[in-house]
Amino acid sequence: MIMTLLYLFSNYYDKLKKLRLEMDFAKRSKNSFIVTLIVTFMLMFIVVAYNTKVLFDSSVGGVYEDGDDKIQMMSTDLDNYLTVAQSTLRVSADTIYLMDKNGNSSRDIYKYLSDQTVKQAEQFDENFTGLYAYVNGEYLDGSGWIPPEGFDPESRDWYKAASEEPGEVVIVSPYVDAQTGYVVVTFAKCISEDEESGKFNVVCLDVIVNYINDAVYSTDIAGKGYAMVVNDDGFIIAHHEKEYNGRYISEVYDQDIMPMVTETIDGRFNAYVDDEMCTLFVHPIMGQWYAVIVVTDEELFENVNSQLVVNIIVSMIIFFFISYFYYLGYRSEQKNATKIEDLNMRMVTALASTIDAKDRYTSGHSQRVADYAVLIAEHMGKSKKDLKKIYVAGLLHDVGKIRVPEEIINKPGRLEKDEMDAIRIHPVSGYHILTGLHEDTRIGYGAKYHHERYDGTGYPNCLEAENIPEVARIIAVADAYDAMASDRSYRKALPQDVIRSEIEKGRGSQFDPEIADVMLSIIDADKEYKLKQKDAVTDIVLVIDDVQMAITHVKHILEKMENIKVVSAMNEEEAFEILEQTNISLILLDLKIADIDGFDMYVRIRKKYAMPVVLMTGDKSKETLHKIRELGIDDYVTKPLNPAITKEVVYGILHRSEITPKSFML
Repeated sequence: MIMTLLYLFSNYYDKLKKLRLEMDFAKRSKNSFIVTLIVTFMLMFIVVAYNTKVLFDSSVGGVYEDGDDKIQMMSTDLDNYLTVAQSTLRVSADTIYLMDKNGNSSRDIYKYLSDQTVKQAEQFDENFTGLYAYVNGEYLDGSGWIPPEGFDPESRDWYKAASEEPGEVVIVSPYVDAQTGYVVVTFAKCISEDEESGKFNVVCLDVIVNYINDAVYSTDIAGKGYAMVVNDDGFIIAHHEKEYNGRYISEVYDQDIMPMVTETIDGRFNAYVDDEMCTLFVHPIMGQWYAVIVVTDEELFENVNSQLVVNIIVSMIIFFFISYFYYLGYRSEQKNATKIEDLNMRMVTALASTIDAKDRYTSGHSQRVADYAVLIAEHMGKSKKDLKKIYVAGLLHDVGKIRVPEEIINKPGRLEKDEMDAIRIHPVSGYHILTGLHEDTRIGYGAKYHHERYDGTGYPNCLEAENIPEVARIIAVADAYDAMASDRSYRKALPQDVIRSEIEKGRGSQFDPEIADVMLSIIDADKEYKLKQKDAVTDIVLVIDDVQMAITHVKHILEKMENIKVVSAMNEEEAFEILEQTNISLILLDLKIADIDGFDMYVRIRKKYAMPVVLMTGDKSKETLHKIRELGIDDYVTKPLNPAITKEVVYGILHRSEITPKSFML
């Protein structure tokens, strides 16, 4: 079973490895967690089932062994007791035989019987109630009992049983004494036969079953169940419930269990007793009786069932804790995976932004192409998994431009042939860069084939129609759309109707007609022409310094940067007034201000505002740098300010790649 599970799990893992490109990390992790739980549960189930079976077999075996020992002990005890009675009768019978042979009178024999009755009760057992005999046609009773008129010994069971087995001590079927109500067992022996009359001489010993009753009453299995002694015709000689003594089993129980007792002889069997399933332990006594212990299965296996329940509960608790720690590990893995995925996406976006930064006229191009590609794919009914891949492919479709010299990318005029060749290698460069970075080939295909044309006249491989990977055909439409919907050095973004006309014109030649139709439907739905490059936003930088010359110096450094406006404050009150009235993008804060410490000022700003803050300081001590890191200040520049470094810090913070989570990435 375990090997089968391991085999199935191994096959599943192999299939999972083959499909890893079709499944994102979160789903793989979730599936692995579920499979691990299932396998752990199944292994735990097998172990628990095996342990339960072993425990059950061991416990049941122990219970049965206890029952077998108890019934055998009781049977042996009663065997010994009855053997004493047999021996007592045998000695008395042999003595009377000799007396008869020696010619002793009936009176002598009667006196012997009377004396022995008293001695046996005193010396052996008070339950040995009397010796009596039928000798030479005369009934002699040692207990002094005088038979009623018409009493015929030869019709009695003891006479008949003894005469059938001359010379042997026989146990006669028990009977209930009419005077005392006791169950009495008679031992009889035929000592001889009168040749003239053909009558048998028989000696008997009556034994009350009190000792047997005591043995039955004190016998059970660890305080469970009860015992009884029956003869082979179902007569109850002794029972735990004394009112059942002298009755037949068929009268006491709904089900006549006597046939099963006689068939079992020595062992145990199951039967319904008083509508409860019971186990009955059986052992023979003197070859004529049966010792029986009856115990309900509920009682018999009470401890066994309790142990099994405890074993199962403990196993379930162990499984719960294992599952809980698995879950903690899974959650930790998910959190780490989310962080890694977020980090990867930030790196991808940063890389795309780096490429876009080489072209001063196409800022944000990669982000927009990725957004448009996803929009097209959504209208095509792609899955969330596909949308993620298409989004990343869109962001990185121009990554190969990192190999193209910046002067070629930003050349305002017509490109020469060798310059055009340098441009045309960027899809191949991008493909090989991404092949080494990303396991999904679709990401690389998006970079390599997004300049292929549907009619086969594109580059780098002149592929046509369906031979062009779908992801590249989607990006080709998105890329062309953004090129027309964005500002260039030689023109502004084209009007929407012109773009629509160009897309329609390129159906079947430049673009996949089906994907072009999707883009056309998107354009038609965009009534307000929102799908285009956004107008440049002017960022307002607040400089807080109590020295006017320092403020002027900062303004001089930043005035040549595009789309930046500088405002200033010389104290805390002015600063917060500007913050209340103006949408500030960045704060340059001097560490030493007359009315307040720069660190305290930062803390107060941060309580209410979230814009980035850059500290300006001439203090480069370890304590100051530690405080900057401790407070989480975005960055700092040291005085005297280096213009190039200051501008780069401002530019870097204002152009940080902010990733807006897409619905398909959540």
